[in-house]
Formats: sequence, structure tokens, C-alpha cells
Amino acid sequence: MRRFTRYVALGDSQTEGLWDGDDTVGLMGFADRLAVRLDGLYPGLGYANLAIRGHRIGDVLHT
Repeated sequence: MRRFTRYVALGDSQTEGLWDGDDTVGLMGFADRLAVRLDGLYPGLGYANLAIRGHRIGDVLHT
């Protein structure tokens, strides 16, 4: 089985997790939730959420 050591999220405010959450965990975006789940499978996973509010796909590709 392949072991993943890093997860990097790229995107806009949706990926960033702006105002995303629920009553059980509070404000936590989908990328952060996925990182928690992945860390459960691959303990010690390195995670970086590089999403920037307001960016579009062109901005993400060029930044």
C-alpha cells in the first residue's frame, strides 16, 4: 500500500473553508476535514492549505 506523506490543498475561498462548518466541529472547511481524515489513515501527514480567497482557476495555476 502506498504511503502518502503530504496533502496540499489549492483553490479559492471554498477550499480555504471560509465560513464553512457545522454545529459539531465549528468552522472547518472541507480541505481541513479531509486532512484530518487522511491523517487518520497516514499518521504524521504534512498538510498545507494554500487556498486564497477570491482566486479563480487562472490565479491558482499561475500563483
